[in-house]
Amino acid sequence: MAKQRRYDKPGNPQNKTGGNKGQFKSGFDDRRNLSGPPPKLTKLQVLEGIVGGKVEPEFEKQLTIKVLRWLCEQTPEELKIIIKRKDLASFVILHANCILDAIKNKDTKVMRDIYDRAYGRPTSKVAFTDPDGNDAAGGVVIYLPDNGRGDAYQTEGNSAPDALNKPEPS
Repeated sequence: MAKQRRYDKPGNPQNKTGGNKGQFKSGFDDRRNLSGPPPKLTKLQVLEGIVGGKVEPEFEKQLTIKVLRWLCEQTPEELKIIIKRKDLASFVILHANCILDAIKNKDTKVMRDIYDRAYGRPTSKVAFTDPDGNDAAGGVVIYLPDNGRGDAYQTEGNSAPDALNKPEPS
């Protein structure tokens, strides 16, 4: 194996001869950024740079919801006309296209999503009851399965061991 050649002077040889004109000067140099790197642009600032001006959305939330509800009331022929238009907002064309695809596939998920957004999701309530549907007196008791670990308990009725069936102290 050949020995690696070791240079006497490590580093950039142009720095030693003055050939690197872009090197920082000792002491104060106005090219040094003492406050750290500049902040990164946000996605909105990048978009405003591309567009060449301030980006302000024209549609407010309530107006967007009204447009979505209006789209749900259109016939498929009217939706096909809306899709061909080039002067509408992209979300209108996109939702009209999604509604048409849902009609073609006989799927109601898009309509459910639009109505959930427009009217809010329906609330659901969870109630713990006994097998007859009555509210259990004394609260809720939850038994966790033992997954075959430990002793073999009863398989029907109350499967909890007697040690767990003691009433709680008041």
